[in-house]
Amino acid sequence: MALNFDFLEYSNPELYELGSKMEANMFTDHKASAQYGSDFLNALLKAVYAKEGMNYVYKSFFTKNMDELEQKGIISPEIQQKFEKAKLLRDYTFERNGSLDRTLALRSTLVELAAWFFNKYERSNN
Repeated sequence: MALNFDFLEYSNPELYELGSKMEANMFTDHKASAQYGSDFLNALLKAVYAKEGMNYVYKSFFTKNMDELEQKGIISPEIQQKFEKAKLLRDYTFERNGSLDRTLALRSTLVELAAWFFNKYERSNN
């Protein structure tokens, strides 16, 4: 059970599954949990592109993709900062070979981003 990501179960099964796996590993394997969080972050960004009818083209730095969305007015500066925070938490967790406090912070930020995504793109479809 995904707990914090339950609201995505039917509207976006891919994000739900990644969130579930992140939470399932939260207290037993921080590095695996962070990897699922990283996969979630990437899938979320791709989902935003898809919902906006844009082709996702990997731009060597994740930040360039976020900048593009912000420049086009698709995401607000606040949401862009949350994406950046999640990216930094993810990177820090990998550098430190996993840590519970950073993995929990990553999950919290991803839940906020997932709620934004759901409210913006999925809520009207349910």
